[in-house]
Amino acid sequence: MPHMMPLHWTPMMMMINMLLTITIIFSYCHTMKLKK
Repeated sequence: MPHMMPLHWTPMMMMINMLLTITIIFSYCHTMKLKK
């Protein structure tokens, strides 16, 4: 697997990163609500 990153991949990766962050924040808030 070559270490190559096409430029047209960056927007998709940014979107995935955003989705991951949102999911983590959501799960974190959920766990906090469950603890309280």
